[in-house]
Amino acid sequence: MSTLFFAIGWLVVILFAATSTLAILALIGKVQMPPSFLKVLVGKVLIEGVGAALFLLHAGAHEGEPYDISGTWSYALTTQTNTIHGYCTITRDDKLGDITWTMSGVRLWHQDNQGQPEHYSQPLPWHSAWAHVIDKADFKFSTSVLSDTGYIKGLGECKVLATASKATEISGEFNQMIPGGALAGNIRFLRIKCPEDADCQPGK
Repeated sequence: MSTLFFAIGWLVVILFAATSTLAILALIGKVQMPPSFLKVLVGKVLIEGVGAALFLLHAGAHEGEPYDISGTWSYALTTQTNTIHGYCTITRDDKLGDITWTMSGVRLWHQDNQGQPEHYSQPLPWHSAWAHVIDKADFKFSTSVLSDTGYIKGLGECKVLATASKATEISGEFNQMIPGGALAGNIRFLRIKCPEDADCQPGK
C-alpha cells in the first residue's frame, strides 16, 4: 500500500469521524443548523462512511502482506571453504489464499578462501522445494541443486530488508547437505535489474 493512499485513507476516516459527530450533535439539538445544511451533512456522512469502510477493509487485508521479493537477484553463498556466486528469479505463487514463492536459479562460479575465482564447467541449475515469507520479513526456503556428484539440498533462514515494501536485500544463514558431508554458511541476495536482452550473470 502506497504512502499517499495510506494518508488519504486515514484523512477520510478522520473526516468521517468529525462529520458524523457534528451530524449527531445537530440531530439531538446540541448544535443548531438549517435543515438544508443538515441534509447535506448527512449525505456527507454516508459518502465518507463508505469511503472509510472501504479503506479500513483494504488496509486490514494488506496488513499482513509480506514484502515483495519477486524479481531477479544475484547472490553469494559463503561457506567455510569457498564462496559461491549466481543469480536467481523469485516469483509469487498464491495457492488457496496462501502466499508462497518459487525460486529458480543457477550457480555460476565460486572462489576459494584465497579469493581465486573459478567458473563451473556447466552452470548448476537449482530450484526451491518450498519458500515462505513469515511475519513480512522472515524468509525461509529449501533448495535442491543437481551437481555431478548428486543432489545438494539446502535450507535458508533469512531476513528481508525493504524500502517502501519493496525488498532490496535478503540475507541470513544457509545450510546445505552435499554428498559426503554438510556445510554451513551465510547467503546474501541483492536485487538486480535484468532486461530480457541483458546478460544478468554476476561477475561478468
